[in-house]
Amino acid sequence: MHCAEFIALIETYAPPGAAAPWDNSGIQVESGHDDVSKICVALDPTPATVSAALELKADFLLCHHPLLLAPRFLNTRDQYFHIVRKLMHADCRLYSAHTSLDANPRGPVAWLAQALRLSNCRILEPIPDAPADSPVENNGFAAPSGYGFGLAGELPEAMELNAFLAQLEEALLPQGPRQNWRLCGQPGRLVRKIAYCPGSGASLADNAAAAGADLYITGDVKYHAALETPLPMLDVGHFCLEERMMREFAALLTQARPDADIRFLAADNPFRQVAI
Repeated sequence: MHCAEFIALIETYAPPGAAAPWDNSGIQVESGHDDVSKICVALDPTPATVSAALELKADFLLCHHPLLLAPRFLNTRDQYFHIVRKLMHADCRLYSAHTSLDANPRGPVAWLAQALRLSNCRILEPIPDAPADSPVENNGFAAPSGYGFGLAGELPEAMELNAFLAQLEEALLPQGPRQNWRLCGQPGRLVRKIAYCPGSGASLADNAAAAGADLYITGDVKYHAALETPLPMLDVGHFCLEERMMREFAALLTQARPDADIRFLAADNPFRQVAI
């Protein structure tokens, strides 16, 4: 498969025009060849992930997170230097589908909405002047039109909070066991409207409140954001929502190109519970 053909497929789900202006989606490390024979998909371009991809003889590594948000010189023998050196030595291309993927509600970011069977979904922070909607269909999920960050939708019926948390835990396993979660704000006994944003989405708490959410799910909630939250907010960590999203992305790409050799590389949550 030609590289341009595979990148065009990626960008059907993750259009560059939908990426945030501060982001660095797209090619991170270029290659000297035009064909792609073995593709690996992962959350982060860590040394372990890059090594695993190269052991599999991958010539294209697709990650969610960029190598760096602001490219810089290779003037220090740090982790960045060694990752780039490995990729270039192996002639392996690195591509990041970061906020370009986050902003498409018709792509794999909608996996949690599907798992929870949310309906009447809306985007929390729409992008003005976004590109035209992609033709991607997501297993019958009624995604909202347009592009933007975060989704809010309604459960099939109101649920006891603890019953919903058990359902959420099942959806997030094995990436996000409940002992790693943190809840701020004062939730009610029942929940019906759920909002979420993968990654670091605490800045959209006001948007989730304006959407009428009973509970907002995200990651990386800081202390003052927790103090000032306008609604109950559940921090499930940065890792679990996005690890599953990239697994779903690999499956969608495989479905679109069953002739391609595409492998998902699972990662471990960098945070651990402290055992005393």
